[in-house]
Amino acid sequence: MNERSKQNALSEAVLVKAIENQRNKVPRRHSKHLFSSLFICKSNISIMSGELKYSLCTNYIYTYIIYVYNNIEDYIKGDLIMDISKDKSIGSASVRVSRKITRILNVYLKPYNITAEQWGVLRTLNESDKISQKELAERADKDQATLTKILDLLEKNGFAERIPNPTDRRSFLITITEKGTELSQQLIPFIETVFEKFVHQIDEEKLAIYQEVLRSIERNIDALLENPNN
Repeated sequence: MNERSKQNALSEAVLVKAIENQRNKVPRRHSKHLFSSLFICKSNISIMSGELKYSLCTNYIYTYIIYVYNNIEDYIKGDLIMDISKDKSIGSASVRVSRKITRILNVYLKPYNITAEQWGVLRTLNESDKISQKELAERADKDQATLTKILDLLEKNGFAERIPNPTDRRSFLITITEKGTELSQQLIPFIETVFEKFVHQIDEEKLAIYQEVLRSIERNIDALLENPNN
């Protein structure tokens, strides 16, 4: 792990943990200043020449922060931080990674005139052509309002179109165009190389465990959606 990664790992959660661990050592008259210094500490920590320097950070947590820095890889693995809530360690972390994936995919997809969200729908159409909007919404995991906006853009750019449903004149089927198929054939291998970069230097065993954990969490959430009182 490089020095920048270690610096980034000294997150708010770690500093909060440091303060909590040192709470009893802080004179009452200084406790208010200590807690108000949290974000000042976080923003002023810098790593130079392999040493942790600090400014505007109280001496009460300096020793503990040094300890965190020296053992930061264990902190990241969760071996030393025991009190971070699952809301943060699982919920917030999952949302954060998902947003970053979308953000970087949008960067890579910009030259193709399509966004990550639009690509998810187009990929689904490439796999299951000529389906109803309701079925497409379920397969692409989009609500109807969002899907309608995405389809409008895909249709505008010539990647998909709505065609009359031969079995129901009141509805339409969504189909991928020839242009959309050509784009999909380009993007499928390209996106695969992008994800290879995401998992670079992560061994296959860890990836397999990660995927199984994701599936298990999804199954649990699906069960709760079916029965919220469970």
